[in-house]
Amino acid sequence: RRFDFTDDDDLALRLLKEEKVLVVSGTGFNWPGADHCRIVCLADTDTFGSALDGLERMLDRHRVQ
Repeated sequence: RRFDFTDDDDLALRLLKEEKVLVVSGTGFNWPGADHCRIVCLADTDTFGSALDGLERMLDRHRVQ
């Protein structure tokens, strides 16, 4: 395991709580494994860039050493 998330729902909830960035868990789209999320790119480039920065910060904090 690379991160300490239990599943895609856990990743999505932590990202929302910690960085105020909303993604959708992959299992919400009938993906068979709980191993990914979906990102919608409708925001302007500055907002989208900030969201990606938040995702990077959160992933860095939860990386398993």
